[in-house]
Amino acid sequence: MGKQSVVAETKRIEIIDALRGFSLVGIVFAHMLENFVGGPIPPETVEGMTPGIIDQMASGLVDFLFRGKFFALFSFLFGLSFFIQMDNAHQKGNRFEMRFLWRLVLLLAIGYVHSLFYRGDILTIYAVCGIFLIPFYRVKSKWVMAVLALFFLGLGRFIVFTATKGDPLFVDNPLMPDSAAARHYFDLLKNGTLLDVFQANAVDGHLTKMEFQFGLFSRGYLTFGFFLMGLLVGRSGLFKHYQERSSIIKKSWIIGTIMFAVSLVGLITVFANLGPDVAFDNWLAMIGLTFYDLMNIGMTVIIIAVFIILYKNSKSKNF
Repeated sequence: MGKQSVVAETKRIEIIDALRGFSLVGIVFAHMLENFVGGPIPPETVEGMTPGIIDQMASGLVDFLFRGKFFALFSFLFGLSFFIQMDNAHQKGNRFEMRFLWRLVLLLAIGYVHSLFYRGDILTIYAVCGIFLIPFYRVKSKWVMAVLALFFLGLGRFIVFTATKGDPLFVDNPLMPDSAAARHYFDLLKNGTLLDVFQANAVDGHLTKMEFQFGLFSRGYLTFGFFLMGLLVGRSGLFKHYQERSSIIKKSWIIGTIMFAVSLVGLITVFANLGPDVAFDNWLAMIGLTFYDLMNIGMTVIIIAVFIILYKNSKSKNF
């Protein structure tokens, strides 16, 4: 009787696949409503997109439920998937760091090609930030949590503002909808050729994206924070054992709700004091932006917890 080879298969965690699909739909929906511009939209165009009260209410609902949440959810899943890949290799006695790094190189190449068509491409940012995620696999959870908290509390933004006093880091003008650069790019998208778009996105598009990601708006720092959050949740085994973790899930949506409510109050208070013409050249505005980020973080935690609860209930009804 010949020898039989036994191939150990790693069972997929279906709830993660379901959550990944849900997050992709949310991202597509949010970008679709932004007309896939990938940058600030001139005010008169925004007014034309929301001409009536119903349109304005719908836009406000999208802001509340989608914008700033689903990028966070997808970033969280990136960090979670990183942990799963690293941990699966570790369980087999292998090292996955170099293979993951090679995948990031491929992701960077794919992302750059994509960015020629769409300035808002996020794959290049994931590829660059993913490099810094690799060493955190072997860092103790308490230190990962500390770094995550610093990013979520706006450390990156505060350092940038201290250094620049509100001036842009990578571009000549601030990323505002009424800026000349924003209007020029919007007109190019409407009237330019595909080659014109490629030329505008090849270099300037990445500088604009870097300003949004690592300037005062700090999206990149939040993205990395969500990477670390996914890593920590992966270590906890929440998605592997979500059926038995009801108390943790309940605590999560309660904490998320409290964070959202407190941050919303803080956001309203800060911007009420700043008045209608907000300038991002003062510390109060920086605190307001951080409250906005914390509000989105709280809502993201709520979305994850509620999704798990609904998925768990749907599975229970199938048995």
